[in-house]
Amino acid sequence: MPRALHNADRRRYPRVDETLRLKVRRGGERVATETVNVSCGGALCWLDHRLRPMTKVAVALALPKRLIECTGVVIRCDLVKHGAGRAARPYRVALFFLDLAREDHRAIAEFVLASMLTSARGRRRP
Repeated sequence: MPRALHNADRRRYPRVDETLRLKVRRGGERVATETVNVSCGGALCWLDHRLRPMTKVAVALALPKRLIECTGVVIRCDLVKHGAGRAARPYRVALFFLDLAREDHRAIAEFVLASMLTSARGRRRP
């Protein structure tokens, strides 16, 4: 199934539907999950508990060839009861990346572009 590219006028960066390992930490609480989609601006993921909007968290995003570590802030946290197939992780959480290093921003941009090109050609990325 090809990954979708999301182009909303209000978004600054393109995002792609990609499943990447993601760790979210707040205080001593650590949660390992995965992304639904990702962009240079942030990521959408599933969590098993609610986080209040504007909550700061530590983020570790695993790109295929690089680990990105930064601070994120919760933009949105929605309880999804049906249709998502995520009974164990019912909260869909949108994270905004606050302090990406220039090299990390570039690595995410290159990953997104490669994913877009691969999807456009109808092939899966290795």
